[in-house]
Amino acid sequence: MSPAYLTQKLTQPLVTKDGGTLCTVLDARTYMLALPKRRETAAQWQRAAELLLDGADVADFSKAVELALFYDAKLDVSKVPAKRGRHMDKDYLVPSRSSGEWNDDDYDVLADGAVVGRILKVHAAPVGSPWMWTLAFGQHEDRTPTHGYAATREAAMTAFAKSWRRG
Repeated sequence: MSPAYLTQKLTQPLVTKDGGTLCTVLDARTYMLALPKRRETAAQWQRAAELLLDGADVADFSKAVELALFYDAKLDVSKVPAKRGRHMDKDYLVPSRSSGEWNDDDYDVLADGAVVGRILKVHAAPVGSPWMWTLAFGQHEDRTPTHGYAATREAAMTAFAKSWRRG
């Protein structure tokens, strides 16, 4: 990996909830090397590592790191700049119950700091779609559907976001 590649700036600074700010490819690489094994082996971090090792376009690598932080609920969304004139907190959905309080497969979904829904792995679900997503009571407004099932947590997050943005 060339020093020139490592010194390139990410598309935007990524502020982490564990106290750091990733500004360059080197910052992200250093962060990734310090990940605990449980996080390091997750698909989103593996994708970021592949892009890094391939010396991929910095925009692609930046997005992969941002998504990995997002999925780990380690991205400080209050520090993410607004896009397209919208306030990012209202448009960014964050699983926050990733461990400890309940279990590793149960997430609150936050928007602008408030719980607006939930994503969790359930036992009573359609075959091949164990992840359920649902909007919280009081958040239905004109949004449909208000709940659903998906094959992966990422697919459930995508479906939730699609429904949420319809409102």
